[in-house]
Amino acid sequence: SKATWQNAVDTCANLQPPGWLADTGRTPAQQDAALRFAQCVREHGVPDFPDPAAARDPLIDTSKMRGDVSASSIPELRPAVEACHNFFTAALPPLGTGRPG
Repeated sequence: SKATWQNAVDTCANLQPPGWLADTGRTPAQQDAALRFAQCVREHGVPDFPDPAAARDPLIDTSKMRGDVSASSIPELRPAVEACHNFFTAALPPLGTGRPG
């Protein structure tokens, strides 16, 4: 559920790698890569995969999918994410910078 997801994110906030600040958002180029990642995942078998509407939205948020599903309940998700890995990594800020881009 969305509440469970948010609780997990909050609980694990101290485990984020250096330079990963959730409130920094993505640069326009990173947001473009994030949208391409979402489209790629849809093309690889997860038709309800949502676009990250804002630069601060997570790249993978199954709580926005129909039926409030979990990532583990979508067998097509892992191979789709692996197929779209280049877009995924392009959407992330470099580690250790403290800011996107």
